Amino acid sequence: MYRHEIVARAMAQLGNEVVVVMSARNADLAYLSRLRRLVKDLGVTDRVMILDEISDADMVGLYRLADAVVSVPNSDGLPLSVLEAMACGLPIVASDLPGLREVLDGEMNEYLVPAGDAAALSAAVGRALALPADERETMGRHLRRIAVAFADYRTNMLLMEDHYRRLSGERPSKGGS
Repeated sequence: MYRHEIVARAMAQLGNEVVVVMSARNADLAYLSRLRRLVKDLGVTDRVMILDEISDADMVGLYRLADAVVSVPNSDGLPLSVLEAMACGLPIVASDLPGLREVLDGEMNEYLVPAGDAAALSAAVGRALALPADERETMGRHLRRIAVAFADYRTNMLLMEDHYRRLSGERPSKGGS
């Protein structure tokens, strides 16, 4: 679903300084074998790391090390990894999905790519990595604000509680909308 092979193909088009870390979590073993073979055939084994299990603590560390996060599934409502990256203030390059387009509200279109298009993905990752540090930080702060406003658990649970209260005829709580 997450099209790691497209990421590997895009990697082959990027410079040798670009490294990608992928998760093999819940991966189909046959798919994983094909992916590892593709990475070898593309000559990017030294730049593509496929990790088996990544703990939540390790994931936070990987986000802190990242310059950008890539997520290119064919379909998904809104990939959790994208929200996590946004919450960490990282630039994202992702499939042009309706859910993500809605959250970004027409912004960052140059970082949304057609699913399955390795050339478009490579170009978008190149643009993200070429951003000057100040622009990357500004983008990261903006993406974090969007993620917190859209996907903060506490905020959304309070909002849902108020909706339920209204539906039942009760007054909304003080903490909600």
